[in-house]
Amino acid sequence: MIQTIELTSEQHKEIVNTYQLFTVYQERMEHANHFQGSMSWKTVNGRDYLYKKIKGYAKCLGVRNEETECTYQSFVTGKIASRKAVTDIFEQMKVQARYAKAARINRMPIMPAKIIRKIQKNGLGDQISIIGTHAMYGYESMASKYITAGLMETADIDFLWDKRMPLLLSINNIQEDGMLGILQSVDRSFERMKAPYRAVNSKGFIVDLISDEHDIRGKFPVSIGHGKHDIQSASIGSLKWLINAPRVIATVIDAQGFPLNIRIPDPRCFAVHKAWLSRQSSRGTDKAHRDLQQAKVVASMIVNDMAGFDFTDEQLQMFPVDIRNQAKDELHLDDDWMPSM
Repeated sequence: MIQTIELTSEQHKEIVNTYQLFTVYQERMEHANHFQGSMSWKTVNGRDYLYKKIKGYAKCLGVRNEETECTYQSFVTGKIASRKAVTDIFEQMKVQARYAKAARINRMPIMPAKIIRKIQKNGLGDQISIIGTHAMYGYESMASKYITAGLMETADIDFLWDKRMPLLLSINNIQEDGMLGILQSVDRSFERMKAPYRAVNSKGFIVDLISDEHDIRGKFPVSIGHGKHDIQSASIGSLKWLINAPRVIATVIDAQGFPLNIRIPDPRCFAVHKAWLSRQSSRGTDKAHRDLQQAKVVASMIVNDMAGFDFTDEQLQMFPVDIRNQAKDELHLDDDWMPSM
């Protein structure tokens, strides 16, 4: 059964154009971040002082003199110029988005794309990864192939939260409302379900927040926010393998034609974990079959389309040996493709 689709030359061209503009956009955004906040003069005891204010916190940069005047002017002119540079490239991205949609390279569904961007904006991009079906949009991007719709369709997204990293939330209300607050900033209809790790919106789109079970002493928080209504992460022991797996950043294009970066497990770890999932009795026949097919298609793309990704013990050391050996058999990886297993 054919599970992948080759891209046309037109699609390759538009992907390259979209990614190039996105690279420029990210560089200009990074430069613009140097001009966050505001600067103003404040008179104290008859003397003017320059203050810089960021996210409600003000810092005095010194008394008014030639040096602080220069600092102020550089900041003001730099802020204006950087804003214009970002606006200009974003206008080009809006034009390119129409070409992306026409070429049908707009793959990532819009709801998860919006949620991912909000997660990144609120300072959680380095500790929340996408696992499950939505991660496959990243793998097909890495392979420059598309996976057939039957293996990609899903009405839920799973986020894996690595609690070992300190929370550095960038907005005060998110510190209170946490993950549920992030979801509700995208769609107000999101609400927590009876399962405390799960939220759903009015259209039935489900978000799960998952972690592993290594925190047996309760050292880490169960939720991102401080509020009692935030969703709480579900602890799943088998996810210790994905928690310890290397991460990759893949660029995908959402349904509206705009690119974004997603953080996903190393594709080799994804394939092995999915193959293991397919053998679990709790999955049911349909889910188990889909798990194995997803594992196989990702493994095939790794072998045939992703340079530099070899199935080796070193890269899969977080998995027990028996699980690696079973994956080798189920994914039809011969000794040339998985040399040390």
